[in-house]
Order: sequence, then C-alpha cells, then structure tokens
Amino acid sequence: MATAGILNGTQLVLYVDVSGTKTPVAFATSGNLSINMDTRETTNKESAGWRQLLEATKSWTMEAEGFHAYDNAQFDFKDLFTKLAARTAVDLQFSLGATPAAGDYYYSGSAYITSISLDSPLEDSVTFSCSFEGTGALTETTPS
Repeated sequence: MATAGILNGTQLVLYVDVSGTKTPVAFATSGNLSINMDTRETTNKESAGWRQLLEATKSWTMEAEGFHAYDNAQFDFKDLFTKLAARTAVDLQFSLGATPAAGDYYYSGSAYITSISLDSPLEDSVTFSCSFEGTGALTETTPS
C-alpha cells in the first residue's frame, strides 16, 4: 500500500548502487531531483508575432548535501571523489527507502558526478555537496 499523506522530507533518500546494494548518500541532509525539457524554436512568418516552440531533449539532475565523516560505511565524499576522478557513471535511485512499498513510485537512472565540494566552517560540522547529471532515461517505477 502506498504511503499516505504529505511526505516528510527525511523519508525521501538518494541511493547509489554499490555492487548491487542500494546505499544511501552518507549522512545526507537534503536531496534534490530536477527534470527538464529543452525546447526548439519554430517561430515563422505565419506565427503572427508570437514565439512558437516544439519539444526537444529531456534531461535530469540530482543533488545531495550531507555531513562528512571518515568512519563511514555509506557512499561518502571519498567514494564520490573516486567515481568522479575515474569518470565513472553511477546508478541512482531517489525513493522512500531502498525497497519502496507497493504504490510508492520512485525515480532511477544512470548519472555522472559533475561536482563535489567539502565545506569546513569554523567550529561547525564538516559538510559536503554533490551534483549528478543523468545520462539516458530517468525512469519512474511503481512497485506492485
């Protein structure tokens, strides 16, 4: 049965596939999925001065922020750096749990890590942020 009501943002997690196991991005404090569609110009002399468009390519990105720790078994900054340096795509899933309940749709796809950063403010927790750019289709899946 699908999760009822307005979701708590804590429930929606960005997972990275690590050797067949869905592993959360370490100590994440936020996540973001953005889906876009480009357009192509089709304005012509018969458009009566109005701009006209048609569809073009679709794209998607995911982002996450979290706390940084060295003694961590989750997918962390070190893993992000390794994948980025190797120019290796990762499989991502943005969902309510690694195995979502029936009816709880989720999004997944393959992406390249396009940016990572560490932030170390004085007398505060060390944090990181990362951005992923999708390569190929983003799929929506609803477990039955």
